[in-house]
Amino acid sequence: MENLGQLYIVSTPIGNMGDFSFRAVEILKMVDLIACEDTRVSGRLLKHYGIKNNLTSFFEHNEDYKLDLIIKELSFGKNVALISDSGTPLISDPGFKLVRKIRELGFNVTACPGATSVITSLSISGFPTDKFFFGGFLPTKQGKKERVLLDYMKIGCTLIFFESPHRIIFTVQTLVDMGIKNDICVCRELTKKYEEVLIGSASEVLEKLSDKDAVKGEFVLLIKALNDDEADEKSVEDYEPEIVELFAEGKTSKDIVGYLVDKYELNKKEVFNFVQEIKKLVN
Repeated sequence: MENLGQLYIVSTPIGNMGDFSFRAVEILKMVDLIACEDTRVSGRLLKHYGIKNNLTSFFEHNEDYKLDLIIKELSFGKNVALISDSGTPLISDPGFKLVRKIRELGFNVTACPGATSVITSLSISGFPTDKFFFGGFLPTKQGKKERVLLDYMKIGCTLIFFESPHRIIFTVQTLVDMGIKNDICVCRELTKKYEEVLIGSASEVLEKLSDKDAVKGEFVLLIKALNDDEADEKSVEDYEPEIVELFAEGKTSKDIVGYLVDKYELNKKEVFNFVQEIKKLVN
């Protein structure tokens, strides 16, 4: 296998050009081909570091075609690097099918680690870091977004999502409408000139976002898990969104009461009375 080429997964800065390792620069100078999302964006990075090399586009709509090209290059003993516009490749970006296929064919794949907004946002949020869940981008439609959030909230750890500038206010508003008690953190333009970090309740963060003339940039949304003391303070009213969702799924009042009492150890009489109130509203 020594005559076969190698695929390098190389992380690029998420904003600040200074966040690029010496090893990453050397790899991008050494390889025979660099596969990137946008040749214009990557071209600026390479120019900044004086890297002159061959670029080829690699994005969602040409992934299958370019996969064959990269395999051919590796078969000829050439080395290839995969980079994204910013951050670590494959994190909500194309590349999974490529790495899987390359490994199946017996080629070596190695990583040159670096920046990722997932870990960067977690490290500065002040939220628990011992365990966390990254959910990529949330669904765009409100109903599905609420269902997904309800499921994720059950995990019981810090939740991290990507969000676009034209949906971030809508998503935070959804958290407010759902009655989410957890603090949230919204990070914008991490490591860039206009970096901003907003932390507080969903309603507090929504107010700060709504005060802006325009919402621009790349966003990361974090939701803090409730600690044991905070969780104990929750009342049956806090589960209203979940009760509504269970009714929408066709569950009976008896099913819902039993489910809530068993899962959250709530008072059965209080749950029964509240579920009857919600039933009148949804019917």
